[in-house]
Amino acid sequence: MLFVGADGEDIDEDTVARVDDAVRAVEAYREDEPEDFALWRAAVLNLAN
Repeated sequence: MLFVGADGEDIDEDTVARVDDAVRAVEAYREDEPEDFALWRAAVLNLAN
């Protein structure tokens, strides 16, 4: 992945670590609670409609 700050600036290692932790949390949730994850995902996708 490529991480860039909001205005194109560099981001620090702490920010990269927080994003990585968030990705791992979502992956774990998807694996542990597949039905709930599917509902959550559908709700998020419906926000675009």
